[in-house]
Amino acid sequence: MIDPKDYPLHVEQLGGVEEFEEYIRLWKEATPWMDEERIKDLLKDEEQAGVSMSMWTNPYMR
Repeated sequence: MIDPKDYPLHVEQLGGVEEFEEYIRLWKEATPWMDEERIKDLLKDEEQAGVSMSMWTNPYMR
């Protein structure tokens, strides 16, 4: 399980715990080949870098 408490920057930028959980659910649906450990690694790297969520949700970045 991906614990929102481990990713406060993401929770803040997404607007709360429920939004974070929805984000993770949608991420898993969109990338069924990606396991939770890989998602956690990516989240951790983003947290450490202070990367804005808008970088990944911006339609021009897709």
